[in-house]
Amino acid sequence: PLCRGELQCFDPLVEPSDAEWVALMATALPQSVLAKRQSQAPRLMELIVSNLCEEEPNNDNTPHKWIIWVSLGGLFNGRASQIIDKVVYELPPTSRQKFLTAYPPFFSLSRHSRAAFTVRCQIHWNPMLGMHPTEVDHPLLFRPDGNCSVYWIDADRAAVDTLELKSLARAPKGAVQL
Repeated sequence: PLCRGELQCFDPLVEPSDAEWVALMATALPQSVLAKRQSQAPRLMELIVSNLCEEEPNNDNTPHKWIIWVSLGGLFNGRASQIIDKVVYELPPTSRQKFLTAYPPFFSLSRHSRAAFTVRCQIHWNPMLGMHPTEVDHPLLFRPDGNCSVYWIDADRAAVDTLELKSLARAPKGAVQL
């Protein structure tokens, strides 16, 4: 059955909703049940690892200059520096430094290399989230549009809400959140 199969290329955050079904479901569930479910539901975070590359034809040893970075999409877009503490990139053993750490706000790393390879990214979350580091692999591709890997990460809703409240408490008085 479809309900047990894996849905590919389906993003519930960007798919249009069927207003008629949404209204029907809203009237069928009591508000107290809906509020309880929402408060207990984990939040899915869209983790995006991207890279771009440009060729340097005058450099025979390492003709590819590349940059890799980690970001969050969807509801968490633009808030990666609040949610992610640091990213540790693991490069191939042939690299001068196998482990390199990137910090906010961009979590980016730029290097030169001769050949494409897979980068292991270890994302260390803000300690207030109480989450273990997440490891993902990103194939570094040397093509004009680079490459993008997307992963969905479960986060405890209460922890994310607490983090948001603590961030707002540190905001200057009179600051407006858009």
